[in-house]
Amino acid sequence: MLRSRRHTGTHFCRSGWNGHSTDSLKGMRRVLILHDVEGYTHEEIGDVLGVTSGTSKSQLFKARSKMRVLLADLDGVLQEPGAEAWSI
Repeated sequence: MLRSRRHTGTHFCRSGWNGHSTDSLKGMRRVLILHDVEGYTHEEIGDVLGVTSGTSKSQLFKARSKMRVLLADLDGVLQEPGAEAWSI
């Protein structure tokens, strides 16, 4: 049995996640954090969440796609005059 490596926040579901049920959003959020932040494998995530490793992979793909959209939207909002000189 895996132990939680750290508590994760709950403010991941924002605008831009339209079209997904609350349950699927929670699943995507959990998989994204467990895999990309906490470092769990898909097999470990499947054991913890009671899903297959394939479901974990699918949810991670969807979560990353949504994050790209959200981050792209934020990029334009967060830019300050002169900030482009500091962009990588």
